[in-house]
Amino acid sequence: MKRLDSVDVMRALAIIFMVVCHFQIFLSPLEPDHKWLYFFSNHIVGDLAAPFFLFLSGLSQVLSIQKRAGMVQPVHEPLWRDRTLKRGAAVFLVGILFSISIHGPGAAFEWDVLTLIGASMVALRVVRGAGPKLLVFFAVGVVVLSPVLRSYGGYIEPWGGVLNPVAGITDLFPAIMFDPAAEYSAGRSFFEVLNGFFIGGYFPLFPWLAFPLAGFAVGKAMAVGTAGALLRMLLAAKGVLFLAVGLVLAAFGAARGGGDLIGGFVTALGFYPATVSMWCVQMGLTLLVFVFLTTVCDGREATGGVWILFFRLFSRYSLTVYVLHHMVIFYPLYVAGALHGDLKMYHAGAIGVWAAFLLSLLFLALMVPVLGLWDKRGGKYSLEWCLARLV
Repeated sequence: MKRLDSVDVMRALAIIFMVVCHFQIFLSPLEPDHKWLYFFSNHIVGDLAAPFFLFLSGLSQVLSIQKRAGMVQPVHEPLWRDRTLKRGAAVFLVGILFSISIHGPGAAFEWDVLTLIGASMVALRVVRGAGPKLLVFFAVGVVVLSPVLRSYGGYIEPWGGVLNPVAGITDLFPAIMFDPAAEYSAGRSFFEVLNGFFIGGYFPLFPWLAFPLAGFAVGKAMAVGTAGALLRMLLAAKGVLFLAVGLVLAAFGAARGGGDLIGGFVTALGFYPATVSMWCVQMGLTLLVFVFLTTVCDGREATGGVWILFFRLFSRYSLTVYVLHHMVIFYPLYVAGALHGDLKMYHAGAIGVWAAFLLSLLFLALMVPVLGLWDKRGGKYSLEWCLARLV
């Protein structure tokens, strides 16, 4: 099957957005004089990175099935030999090991985006035979159930116990967006671990599984021949609808002082917790960006320009870049903290907002020649190379 440049560009944008966001929020404090740059890094590009990445994880699973089997329907094979299940389990394990290696053993069950991707691959394998409409129904159901589950799950306690208005945007639109007071503190009891996996962690199944389900549905629609101008028009219309619904919900939620962000449906925007209004906005923008990229990138013979090659490189090694940029951010902080006798000494206060932003761009620039040389050697020992050999 022909490689889709739109998928490579969108996945590369997702990992680039993550890098910009994480350098900012992990290295710099919120400075009143530069709150808009902090807001841009954290909530403009940052809030779109995970939806893009997760949507494409679902879409790519369909493309992978087509590439290997030449058909949409699954190849009948024993479960213990199923490549998707093995890859999902491997990514899930990598996610656990990643959290431990970056944040220590106590962070094993913070449920980062990698564990979500691994779990979603297994979940999508279960519903592989479902059609696009049923998959969309499942996705919407996951989103609708999320506030209900959160309302009974004691969501807010591990996040510092309170939600605060987001600096910058709430100066213009009061009570439109909220963030938790602290980072997630993973519990260790069986119930706390299970609660974090399903509703309370950084990327719990509810509602984040809805993005891979939506991507899988779009991939199914493309695979059965619905692709083309008609599909793009339908996806664009749905994107506009989701975006409008999300903004209307957020406006009414803000008028109520934010609303019940934990268990409510008509609320202000929130990434943690992922409110219904935020999900609608993210889904709408994800679909619109995907439609735009498929329009300008796919279906052309000459797509080997320097920018496409750049995006392909970051897309091919997106998981490796994801892990590497966390190592570049945190390991020097731990060394500096150890030298001063306080491992937390420099967290979120090492450098200023502009310095963190420029450092993220420098990291991305340096990764271009590094990934280029790595790719010439077949990507040996990259995370993608290791996963390919595991499964």
